[in-house]
Amino acid sequence: MLLIELHTISPNLTSKNLVRTAATAYDATHGFSNQYIVEIDVLYKIAAEAGLHSDEKVFTKFQNFDLATVSVNLFKGK
Repeated sequence: MLLIELHTISPNLTSKNLVRTAATAYDATHGFSNQYIVEIDVLYKIAAEAGLHSDEKVFTKFQNFDLATVSVNLFKGK
């Protein structure tokens, strides 16, 4: 399953980088419409519980550092 997903980042990281991330806006707009976005590591935990794992050769994130709010994953079952 190919998945392009919008993520949030931790509140502590967001508060230290308000000018460098749109996480606050994403959290607000998605929260108002009951679409709760999660951190990348939370997505991996949930996927693993469903028996899915991301192919590390395909995985990428944007921006490619700690403030990433978008990921591209190819999930495969065991």
